[in-house]
Amino acid sequence: MKHSLTEYILYFSVRLTALFFQALPLRSALFMGKVVGALGYYFDFKHTGVAYRNLRIALAGKYSIPQLKLILKKNYQNFGMNMAEALKVPKLDKSYIDRYIRFKGKENLDNALKSKKGAIILGAHFGSWEICFAVGGILGYPLHILVEEQIKNPMLDRLLNQMRRAHGVSVLKVGSQFRRVIRILQEGKFVGIVADHGIKE
Repeated sequence: MKHSLTEYILYFSVRLTALFFQALPLRSALFMGKVVGALGYYFDFKHTGVAYRNLRIALAGKYSIPQLKLILKKNYQNFGMNMAEALKVPKLDKSYIDRYIRFKGKENLDNALKSKKGAIILGAHFGSWEICFAVGGILGYPLHILVEEQIKNPMLDRLLNQMRRAHGVSVLKVGSQFRRVIRILQEGKFVGIVADHGIKE
């Protein structure tokens, strides 16, 4: 398959950015992510406009306009930090989990694993969703995640899935995997789904 110049540029840009963030200490990486997020807030006119209108609809009776704008800016900054952390996924290990991550309800996964019943882990694009799946792999859970194929840029798609597989997580493409998902659950393993966006089937 031939790839366009745009695909190559985007692929190498993301790959070099990932290597840059992976080389940084966590605090520095998060700071850089926060800066990038702030730039997005000031220059991503299309999406900030949509997000601001949605905030006004949902929260206008509770917050003032300056407060709503501050909420939006902090969300952009937080998203930037999430992306910075996600780029460091291949470098994560058990010590990172012990130092920075706290669990709630982990016993449910442990019980499902012991009983060999299988489990569906339902997530959303909220917080560090890529980190969640990586943590499952690092802790040794038999985890398979459903992802939607990035058809517009298969090179970038392969890079993202390579990072997702870094800790033993299996990646399943949506669309024709229903029987395999059932089989995985019957084998007592876990299936992770980010259900709020992207997966149409």
